[in-house]
Amino acid sequence: STANPRTDTNVTANLSVTANFAINTYTLNYTAGAGGTISGTSPQTVNHGADGTAVTAVPNAGYSFVNWSDGSTANPRADTNVTANLSVTANFAINTYTLTYSAGTGGTITGTSPQTVNHGADGTSVTAVPNAGYSFVNWSDGSTANPRTDTNVTANISVTANFANATVDLAVSSALITGAIGPSQRITFEVAVDNLTADVDVVGAQFDFSLAPTLSNIAWICVADAGAACPGNGVGLPSHAIHIGRGSGVMYWISADVPAGSTGTTISSLASILVASPYVEGNTANNTATTEHEVGPDTLFRDGFETVPLRVPYPAAGQ
Repeated sequence: STANPRTDTNVTANLSVTANFAINTYTLNYTAGAGGTISGTSPQTVNHGADGTAVTAVPNAGYSFVNWSDGSTANPRADTNVTANLSVTANFAINTYTLTYSAGTGGTITGTSPQTVNHGADGTSVTAVPNAGYSFVNWSDGSTANPRTDTNVTANISVTANFANATVDLAVSSALITGAIGPSQRITFEVAVDNLTADVDVVGAQFDFSLAPTLSNIAWICVADAGAACPGNGVGLPSHAIHIGRGSGVMYWISADVPAGSTGTTISSLASILVASPYVEGNTANNTATTEHEVGPDTLFRDGFETVPLRVPYPAAGQ
């Protein structure tokens, strides 16, 4: 009989029976959420008060175990003294990494830093921007990409942009373009200043022009290419800072009066262009240009030839 409680009725004989009992069993069920798997037996059948066997929540690549759905953080996990059914899920989270970009001496960083990126995802672009007079060299991990975007990120990254003093090549050339020199004549020098560097803009280069002997009524004008800048015009010998962008240049026309009674005098000119720190001049042989001509009544140069203008017909400086 399975009647419980039991009442025997209309008894007509002796009766002796024993009640049979069985221990309770429980089911332990372990499952994995997104981002991982379960190692170990699931489900498990366990007697009342007994222990289950260990199971481990195993994260996939790029994920980490967080906890079980009942709040437990034990991993591996073995449930003991079981007194009820159990069903839990292992929770996982994707790994995140930090991308940190910094600038060494001589520049700055544009773009977001630091960045937080999921495993396998891409960062956003950052650029190492050199200050005036510096050039970007590389990142501290050896990369020369600039801008730089780190892709398929699987670990933290921390790099520094390295900069170095910019090496440049400025060149100056000079010519007297008004033909022969004679007493009481107004003469004009044409001077070209060029930045032969392909990838560096030069700010604050010092331009100077001198004459020996000193002539009178000196006036000058300058014209800058796109990407360059100069003061425009002035009187007296020019001496000032100019900006010369990569591959650009500045033209000067400098005019002066030759004094009367100066036949036989040698007129010398010196044009120079010098960079200031932190720029480094890579070819100092180009930084000066000289001319030398003798004043004569025959209005011929000492070499007997006229000089061809360096670039374009010159404006009338001081006239």
